[in-house]
Amino acid sequence: MTLDDLLGMVNDPYLLKMNCEGCEYDAILNSKRLGELKRIQMEYHYGPERLVEALRSTGFEVEATRPQRNHSPRTRDPNMLLGYIYARKRELRYVH
Repeated sequence: MTLDDLLGMVNDPYLLKMNCEGCEYDAILNSKRLGELKRIQMEYHYGPERLVEALRSTGFEVEATRPQRNHSPRTRDPNMLLGYIYARKRELRYVH
């Protein structure tokens, strides 16, 4: 199931909270409905650059935490870099 499939099940999607252990790149980079969301909170596993770029190009203001090495014995990749991304849709601001 894709992110777009999930978004199709929700009327007026607002918030996406994602922790999918590395599949965030496929979900975000392949979504055609990402712009329907207003806010996104997600964990990233291999650096934020591509995700931040995709979110910004879809109209989000984005903040990413500094990546830190994950030292969990449960992961296949001991060099995995973990961090968080917080994104919110840019609002139209009217100037009087």
